Amino acid sequence: KDALIEELKTCSVYQTFLEKSAELDKDPEKWKLVNEIRRENYEFYKFGSPDGYDQRMEELSTRMESLRADQIIDEFFAAELALCRLVQNLVLELMENIEFNVDIL
Repeated sequence: KDALIEELKTCSVYQTFLEKSAELDKDPEKWKLVNEIRRENYEFYKFGSPDGYDQRMEELSTRMESLRADQIIDEFFAAELALCRLVQNLVLELMENIEFNVDIL
């Protein structure tokens, strides 16, 4: 377990994520905007939208596009996505290679 964590911490994907996070640390207002859209996106996918799916999805998409016009924010989101995909792939690889008996999947 410790070796896997250390490997993850030293990989370029994680290092890039840390670098992009540090760039955002220099501008608390940008962090606020990033966290607002992340929270809204999470809530939308978790709980849906009383205003209608298509309308809310369009609003989020438009706001995200506007935020990503800022290079620092765009690079942060790209690094965050790369890290999330890396972690997802690690979990999938683990699940494929251990006995876990999840026949419902």
